[in-house]
Amino acid sequence: MTTDQMRSRLEKAYPGPRWRLRVMEMPDNQVVAIYKSMSETDRFTKKKRLKKEPGIAKAVQLTIFDLPEMKGVY
Repeated sequence: MTTDQMRSRLEKAYPGPRWRLRVMEMPDNQVVAIYKSMSETDRFTKKKRLKKEPGIAKAVQLTIFDLPEMKGVY
């Protein structure tokens, strides 16, 4: 893979115009280092997020007797 291909892949990693400008001005060795780091940490693959289902949160009023059970929580 050439450094130009790595640059284009790095540009697509973040959508901002400042990032694109930074990548274009980077020296080749820095492009290779960042590309290697991002590929090792798997940042190029987009992960699917799970959709949260809307739910109703149940509110519970605590009593004085609940405090000993919650020791260390607060």
